[in-house]
Amino acid sequence: MGIPLALALGKSLYITNVRQNRKRRGLQEQHLAGLELLQKITGAAYVGDHLGSLELFVDPGSYAFNPLELPTVSIPSSGAVSLVYQTLTNYCFAARKPAGFEFLGGGSHVQFSPNFDVLTHVNTPLFEKFGLKAAIQLEKPGFYPQGGAKGRILLQPVEFDQIRLEEGEMEELVVIAVAAESYRSEQIAEKMIQGFKENAHPTSEFAGYAPSDSKGAAISAILKYDTGIAKAIARVFQGSRDPIDLGRTTAKAAKKIAYTGAAVDEQLADQLIVPLAFAPKGSSYTFDRMYPHVSTNIAVVQQILGEVFNLEQLDSGYRITRQ
Repeated sequence: MGIPLALALGKSLYITNVRQNRKRRGLQEQHLAGLELLQKITGAAYVGDHLGSLELFVDPGSYAFNPLELPTVSIPSSGAVSLVYQTLTNYCFAARKPAGFEFLGGGSHVQFSPNFDVLTHVNTPLFEKFGLKAAIQLEKPGFYPQGGAKGRILLQPVEFDQIRLEEGEMEELVVIAVAAESYRSEQIAEKMIQGFKENAHPTSEFAGYAPSDSKGAAISAILKYDTGIAKAIARVFQGSRDPIDLGRTTAKAAKKIAYTGAAVDEQLADQLIVPLAFAPKGSSYTFDRMYPHVSTNIAVVQQILGEVFNLEQLDSGYRITRQ
């Protein structure tokens, strides 16, 4: 987060102890792909941009992005494409400039990162409320562990007003199951939805297959509210697990986040920190718990921009407001 923010503001940045306490320490493939993309868009210069690096120096550049010539980013294995996307959205929210990229390789549906069904149905409409319109095209999905996704993303800043996000009443529960074409004969997508419907009652459902370099699958639950916001839960199928049971556990997780008193889910709670920092004063959203990524992102943004947030503890969680 600090890197795209610094580049958007034309500031140099020195980072130490990168992922110091993680099992896989230092910069990983998806982080390097994000750095490569920012370099192609801005002309930034780096020292320490290699796999496993625990420190990085960033110096801003001054390139002008040409939307007719999208840079291509190659992502090895199943590194999450959504993390590269998040790096770019943070830059665009702060710089208020268009940008985009084509991606070859990487994972569109992986663990611990928003998959492309979530990006399309949750992040994209919500980001537009914060002034950034996204066009996402996924030509080929990529699953764990081979990846192999292919597609393109274009971001365009748009006008927007003060926004205050509260939970509201749930109107729709959509379940989406996608799988590699090689799983069609086993009906993995249909079985995941079958399990989901044993524990929840979706208003609509979709099961689909697509050619992929990876033999993988994923299931997503999209919860849509009358306030115009959405939450999501997503899980990845791996061959050793019963797809019906995966559907059941996904439904249970969806029901758990349905009414938390918070406007956004865990993943969006930290992804909206930068958008909120550049939103009109008085803009706000609520989230249910102080997740480590949220507190870290708040600290990083305020280290660079100053005290721009007011954090209020509620009975059902927290409200963060642009002051």
